[in-house]
Amino acid sequence: MTAAALIGAYELKAALVAARGGDRSAMWEHWDRAHIVAAEIGRDLNEPLAFGPSNVAIWSVALPVEMLDSSAAVARAGQVNPVLSRLAPAATIGNGRYSRERLSRHWIDVGRAYHYRADRSRAIGSILLAERIAPHKTRINPAAREVVGHLLRARRTNELVELALRMGVA
Repeated sequence: MTAAALIGAYELKAALVAARGGDRSAMWEHWDRAHIVAAEIGRDLNEPLAFGPSNVAIWSVALPVEMLDSSAAVARAGQVNPVLSRLAPAATIGNGRYSRERLSRHWIDVGRAYHYRADRSRAIGSILLAERIAPHKTRINPAAREVVGHLLRARRTNELVELALRMGVA
């Protein structure tokens, strides 16, 4: 199982490289291979790889965000968020539990996707959810800070100003 997880993790990294290189086709080919491996494993594995169906679902949103494809990212988020929302944030991965850091990074990516679509309220809501899951990790995350900074410059609300102050962005 460790070998399969390693292959799946490498496929996700290859998908990220393809996304950053602007190769959408290669990105989804690598993601598809990771998805197949995760389905074969059938459960989320704990460290050191933390690979499994939930991680592949998280990457299905993160990859189009990297390509600035907010439509695909929001569509994927709509598919995976109900499942990921049922996972309890925890220190370790197990049945019904998932890494706080990975879940918070997912919601940051969802916030980025909504921000790219100019859906301000959903962007803020996603970043706030990430903060509830992993406050420190969210507050220091460069992508979260960037989204909050952009939103803050566009229009100040009490909720946003309070978040920006907690992040040290204001």
